[in-house]
Amino acid sequence: MYDFGQAEIEEVIIHGVGNRAREEDVTFSQNTLQLDEGQKAVLLSYYLNPFKTDEYFQFAGEDAADEETRYNGNRMFGLLEELKQQPEDFVENSQKIASFLFELSTHPKIVSGELHVVRFSNLIIDEEVVSAVGFFKSESKEPFIKLMRSGNNIDVEREEGVSLKKVDRACLIFNTDKSNGYKILNVDKTKGDALPHWQYEFLMIQQRQEDFYNTNNFISLVKNFSDEVLVEENNIDPSDQIAFIQRTEEFLKNTDQITKEDFAEEVIGDAQITEAFNNYIPNFESDYDVEIQDEFPVSKQAVKSNKKYFKSVIKLDKSFHVYVHTNPDNLEKGFDNARAMKYYKLYYKEEE
Repeated sequence: MYDFGQAEIEEVIIHGVGNRAREEDVTFSQNTLQLDEGQKAVLLSYYLNPFKTDEYFQFAGEDAADEETRYNGNRMFGLLEELKQQPEDFVENSQKIASFLFELSTHPKIVSGELHVVRFSNLIIDEEVVSAVGFFKSESKEPFIKLMRSGNNIDVEREEGVSLKKVDRACLIFNTDKSNGYKILNVDKTKGDALPHWQYEFLMIQQRQEDFYNTNNFISLVKNFSDEVLVEENNIDPSDQIAFIQRTEEFLKNTDQITKEDFAEEVIGDAQITEAFNNYIPNFESDYDVEIQDEFPVSKQAVKSNKKYFKSVIKLDKSFHVYVHTNPDNLEKGFDNARAMKYYKLYYKEEE
């Protein structure tokens, strides 16, 4: 876990990065920002508030035995090393990073904006005090009204600026575990075809295979198994499918360590479905290029982040959605011969 309570900003520089496909330019600042304590406090909140989870990333590298050459093919890793090892050339090296982002900004959906390059100190991660480098891109602009006094009058002027409530893209690289590609946090709030541009092309990072990663993959496995196998075509009633999802959520909330054996016993509880689940795992691993661990600690952050997967909904034709928040045994399914239609009967105590 990390703690930003004592974090401080050491240096900030901001460059303008346009979209080459629209023949926009890159604008290099020549000096770092001169900030007072109030401005530092505002920017510190703007930069660090977006990071909410324990989903860690690392620089992508080759699986080489020599740690010194593992990241030679990762351009951002090299640019970061220059930035860290040559603090006196912070401005010049930050310009190289902005230039690299500009080179990659050719997709028509990539929005021009400002790249903030920031050096931090006094961050805590896993009980270790470390420095960090952050890359932030502000793209969204919002209108605001500027009030100006003129004698006894107050005039207004409409302007546009960056909202302090959110940053569009953010990356924080902790100065720790360099041999494994550093520990990195990443946030990308943009959507659409341009999404991989920030993470894969510019930052060149990949998710660390830790608790969050393993839990996230396991939840995806369970959801896909439920959607593809626990279906009416396989003689599984929707209420049984819902019960399976609800048991999974409770299991993940109430256990600290997952084993496949415990999941089969406590959640599935049926030999045939357990066999189908075990047979499904290799196909899932192959389709999504992941490995489901036999045993691993549960990341509660990952469970919380995937809360939407545990929504229990029965979709009936295009007319009704039945949301089941508690015991699916309070549903009764039947068939009306007179109407030649299926039905659900709901049992409840009070109507709200």
